Amino acid sequence: MHLMKFTRTALVLLLTSSCTALSWGQATVAALNQNLLWAGIENPVNITSVAPFDDVRITGGTAVALEFKGDRHAGLSIVPNPDSETVSVAMRLGEAAVTSAAVFRVKALPSPVVRFGRATEGDSLTSEELASSSLRAWVPELNEDVELIWHGFILNTLVDGTIEQYTSEGSQLTDAMRQALAEAPSGSGLFFNGLDIETPDGHRHEAPNILLFKQ
Repeated sequence: MHLMKFTRTALVLLLTSSCTALSWGQATVAALNQNLLWAGIENPVNITSVAPFDDVRITGGTAVALEFKGDRHAGLSIVPNPDSETVSVAMRLGEAAVTSAAVFRVKALPSPVVRFGRATEGDSLTSEELASSSLRAWVPELNEDVELIWHGFILNTLVDGTIEQYTSEGSQLTDAMRQALAEAPSGSGLFFNGLDIETPDGHRHEAPNILLFKQ
């Protein structure tokens, strides 16, 4: 298996509240990403309130690296539970009852996209480009620190009407694949399919196929 990592963007949770003694008043909740948390990954959240709090409670998920920044600010990451459709975030001050909470929807991670080097669908690549390029995968809808697990792919070459098939169990081209790309004559078709990738929420995706040609 091969892991690939990407950079993460943060969700921001803004809570504004009025407080009398230890009771919470009405809160206005606004969050980036339409109050959405992605399944299977850590979703960074920042909490800001006009009223003090000393506890953050998560329902439907797990809090990671909770850090208080004074008595009105906190930062944490939330990993939704595998079967959760929503995750709620509530604040407390001592034993005070909470009258407001933020609710996030949980959504499965989108399907990854795969490219061979910098090539796009239908491109013709030189021998040098074929020799130096490799497969890379990412999730376009996210800019997250997401680990993608490769379960393999297939390379088909079409040379003089004959199809040859090569299989890899990870994201890397095998020696046999590299040799086939090097020996293929100009105009040969190169077809990557069976791009089997697992996202951290446990879902396996078959990324769209890639058709290229050799110059």
